[in-house]
Amino acid sequence: MSIPMAISKRNASGKISSANNGGMVEPNDDNKLVPKNGFSFQQQRRRCSYIIVSAFLIALYCYQYSISVEENNGSADTSVRVSSSSSFSSPNTVTTTVTAGETLETVANALYPFLSSNGNEKVPFPIIPTLGNCTLSFQPPQQPRTDASQWRKPFWIPSFPSSGASNPTNKGDLSREIIAKLTGLADKPVKNYHMSMRKRLKRCHGISETVACTQGHPIVPIQPETQTQNFQPKAIVFVRNFVTAFPASLTDKNIAYHNADQQNTVSEYKRLRDEWVQPTFDSWTNLLEWWRTSDDYDVALYVPYEELMTTHREKARAVLQQLSAVLKEGGFEVASSSDDLDCIWYTTIRQEWTRQQTIMNYLPMFTIAQKEWLVSQMRRFIQQVSGSKNGRKHSDASLLAILKQFLNQIEMHLPIQQQ
Repeated sequence: MSIPMAISKRNASGKISSANNGGMVEPNDDNKLVPKNGFSFQQQRRRCSYIIVSAFLIALYCYQYSISVEENNGSADTSVRVSSSSSFSSPNTVTTTVTAGETLETVANALYPFLSSNGNEKVPFPIIPTLGNCTLSFQPPQQPRTDASQWRKPFWIPSFPSSGASNPTNKGDLSREIIAKLTGLADKPVKNYHMSMRKRLKRCHGISETVACTQGHPIVPIQPETQTQNFQPKAIVFVRNFVTAFPASLTDKNIAYHNADQQNTVSEYKRLRDEWVQPTFDSWTNLLEWWRTSDDYDVALYVPYEELMTTHREKARAVLQQLSAVLKEGGFEVASSSDDLDCIWYTTIRQEWTRQQTIMNYLPMFTIAQKEWLVSQMRRFIQQVSGSKNGRKHSDASLLAILKQFLNQIEMHLPIQQQ
C-alpha cells in the first residue's frame, strides 16, 4: 500500500512547504514532512502493513474454520458436518465443515441427518470409493432349501410403523433389504405377516423359506403367544425414536392410501399431530413393553433405526454384527466379515437416504407443550423399564440405553413450531 506524497518546496524562511498535499502533511520542528496524525511515514507504513497482515490472517482463519480438508491415510473421502444453534427457524445459522474421513453427520439435526438443520437443503450421503461398487464375498454354502420340512423357524420382527421394518408403502423396509443380503437368500426371506397370496403365502409361511416375519403386535394384534411352535423363541425388535417414527408413519400412510408421493401438507400434519400424538405414543410404548415382558419370547436384539440410517460406518457395522450373530444362532448361514457388513450398510442406506429426501420437504415440528409432554412420558417409560424386576430380560439394559438416547434427542434437537 502506498501513501500519497506531497510535492514540496522551500519557502523564504527556509521552511518546507507542501503543494497540493490536501492537508495531509505539514513540516515539523525539524523541517521534515510528517502526516498530520502525528505518525512518521515509516510508522504509517508499518501500521498499514500490520492491518493488511491482520486482515489476511483473519480471513485465512475464517476460511480454514469453515472448510478444512485434511488428508487421512491418503484418502480423499470427506465428511460434512452441518452445525447451527438450537433453533430450527433460521437458515442463516447453518455452517459447513469438511473434514477428512468416510463419515457424514448433521450435528444440529440429529433427527433427520439427510436434511440440513432448517430442512430446506439435502445433505448428500458420502461417496466412499472403496464401497461404491462393492460386492459381497459371502455366498450361501448351499442352495435355498426347497423342502419345507428342513426350513428353520423364522424370527419375529415387531416394530412400530416406519421404524425400519414393515410400513404401509412396502418401501423403506431396512430389515428386508439387510437380511436378504446377510443371508444371500433372494426369494423374500423377510415377509410381512399381513401379506397373503392364495396358496402361496399366509402368515409369513409360503413357498420359500422365511428368515424373519415383520408385524406390529400389539398395535395390530396377531396373538404371537399362540404361535410359539412356528417361530424362534427370540425376537428382533426394530425401534425408532417416536418423534420421527410418528411423522414418518403419517407420511407413509399418506403415500399408501391417498395417492401421494410426499408428506402431508403442513396444515394437515399439524391437525393429525395434535389429534394423534398422545394416543400414538402410548401405542409405541405398548409395543416395546409387550415384547420386553413377554413370557413366550425374549428380545434377542433391539435394532435402532438411527444406528442404521447413519453415515458412521463403525456404528452401523456394530449393529449389523449383532444382527448377523442372532441370525446365525437361529441356524441361518450369514455374512459376517467387516467388508461384507460395510458393503451391506453402504448400498442399503445410501438408497434409503435418497428416498427419504424425495418424500420429505419440511421438518415435522411439535409445539412446546407437546415437547414437554413427550419428555415427561419418555422419562416415565425409562423409569418403568429400569424398575423391572424380571431378571431374565438381559436386553433391558440395551433398551434403556436406546431410550435415554431418544430422550436426549427430544430434549436437544426436537424441531419446535414457532408460535
